[in-house]
Amino acid sequence: MIDQTVTMKNKYLKYTLLILGLCFISGILFFLPSNSKPPIATNDVQNATSTQATTQMDNFILSEDVLDWSSQMRMVTSTESMLSDNSPAYIVQEVDLRSKFFTLGASYPQIQRLPSESKQKKVNEDIKNFIDQELEAAKPDLIEIKHAQSVCSGDYPPASCLGTYDIHGQVSVLNSRYLSVAFGVYGMGIMSVHPYHSARSLHYNLQNGERMLLRDFFKPNSGYLSIISAKVISDLKNQMGANTNDEQIQSGGGLDEKNFSNFILKENGVEFFFSDYQVASYAQGNPVVTVPYSELGGFLDPEFESQIPTFASSTFCC
Repeated sequence: MIDQTVTMKNKYLKYTLLILGLCFISGILFFLPSNSKPPIATNDVQNATSTQATTQMDNFILSEDVLDWSSQMRMVTSTESMLSDNSPAYIVQEVDLRSKFFTLGASYPQIQRLPSESKQKKVNEDIKNFIDQELEAAKPDLIEIKHAQSVCSGDYPPASCLGTYDIHGQVSVLNSRYLSVAFGVYGMGIMSVHPYHSARSLHYNLQNGERMLLRDFFKPNSGYLSIISAKVISDLKNQMGANTNDEQIQSGGGLDEKNFSNFILKENGVEFFFSDYQVASYAQGNPVVTVPYSELGGFLDPEFESQIPTFASSTFCC
């Protein structure tokens, strides 16, 4: 009996010493300096995960095969531009830029046979710079490219993943004094539902090589915009009929020169064209309105008006 009591006491003593030892070690560890980082909050974990994912996506997107542009340029001689041996002529320059998810295309005239080489160079450089700026502005941004590459994989993406932008110019009038060029624009954004259409135009006084605006063809302070706006609004309403949106037409055809910045000179009048949604719905297309020179009498710049009869023999297109 005594031996059993001694054995039980020894067992309890061992357990007591073990517990005291563990407590002693825990106390020492508690007071020692710690180099560990504090717990990370939930938001910090989410932010860290998001940052890591963004970095991985950026590294994945910014690859050379996606952002690299290959270019081709070719010159096409337009035989119909040669009206006579002594008159100004033009050739057509074409440019193609291609990347994995986007293509850019352009064609534009380059003038030849002007009496002044310096004026000819000035006009041609201005046209080329205009095209360069248009193409640069049309390039897709990284957000579009990221979206395309995240959805479309493989070396040859499907057509629905491809974007395009094309701007093609046609000479309307070219004689010894004036050059008028119309540009049609067709574009399709990456992963877009439908294409978009717009127009541009350039006009030059070939006597000095300067670009011309609509106001330069009219007498100063003549109130020409009132005549043009009234004619355009009336014509558009006739074109649209029951589908006329008065508010849209009044806004896109109102008394603001910006509304009429896209136009070309023609044999019988000034033709104005409008981009998507400017004066009509997308389904109604891109209306065109011609304001006859006969309705602009008294408003036209006399020098320009004197040249109108020559347009019959120097009009090319449109």
